[in-house]
Amino acid sequence: GTLDTTKLTNGSHQLTIRAIYSDHSTAEQTVTVIVENNLTSLVLTQLAGGTNGVVTMAASKPGTATSQIASRIGIFRPETGEWFLDRNGNGQWDGCAVDICIAAFGQPGDLPALGNWSGTASSNIGTFDSVTGRWQLDRNGNGQWDGCAVDICIAAFGQPGDLPVTRKVSGVNGAIVGVFRPTRELWHFDINGNQAFDGCSVDECASGFGTFGDIPVVGDWEGLGTEAIGVFRPSTGQWFLDGNANGRWDGCDVEYCLLQPFGDDGTLPVVGDWSGGGAARPGFFRPSTGEWVLDMNGNGHFDGCAIDACLGPFGYPGDLPVVGKW
Repeated sequence: GTLDTTKLTNGSHQLTIRAIYSDHSTAEQTVTVIVENNLTSLVLTQLAGGTNGVVTMAASKPGTATSQIASRIGIFRPETGEWFLDRNGNGQWDGCAVDICIAAFGQPGDLPALGNWSGTASSNIGTFDSVTGRWQLDRNGNGQWDGCAVDICIAAFGQPGDLPVTRKVSGVNGAIVGVFRPTRELWHFDINGNQAFDGCSVDECASGFGTFGDIPVVGDWEGLGTEAIGVFRPSTGQWFLDGNANGRWDGCDVEYCLLQPFGDDGTLPVVGDWSGGGAARPGFFRPSTGEWVLDMNGNGHFDGCAIDACLGPFGYPGDLPVVGKW
């Protein structure tokens, strides 16, 4: 890739080159280019050099499968409480000797919840009971339920029919819990982290974002460290993401509307930082086949397996998808 900096205004610019290989692996490098009176300097110089106002970069192919996908996939099996997590990041199930198997964390009918409950860089598992509003979160990350004295117990945050969501917010060490109430288009987040809903004057509430039948998602859509809400609409395969992170629906001129279908009524949504660039991008899991499709280039539609990532088989009918850093 080349960039002729003589055609840029003075100031700081970002140059990124991203390579996508035939085996679906990727490599990406970014440098900050500072231009002043047509002279070029590089703040970061790995894989880069600049002469006469031209910056050239190269991306080297990853040597192992673990560098293909930054966020790792996995599944939760509600019938048994089992978890199967893709430890090596190759997008395929390699057995318990290679990938991560958790024998039992959760009860039949629970829904999965992922977050860094202790404030670490790794994702820990957890469950939400959509009947009672009970949460059980694996605080120490050992994949076992050690009781409320060791792990995190939340007696009731949510109502029957709510769907669990978790989110990172500034000023809070670790992820907070929340729910999306599809029947009323409401979102509640435990913003103060006291494991109880204290009303909208204390905790965070959003309304009018999503509609009945939508499935909630949360991600850092801008890649700037702020996670915001969004929904996937199975009936149309469309995605609606809160681009300005204000918790309100401001229309497609402001928000991110992925109007071309990415997924369908037989898929479940996932979001993750697939390329390692910091921004969350959509993906979907098809339980009937164990197939995963991840939007690697972030354009909001499927460009085929040579550009986007097609993974699996990983999972079976009845499994629920999870994404994290194992």
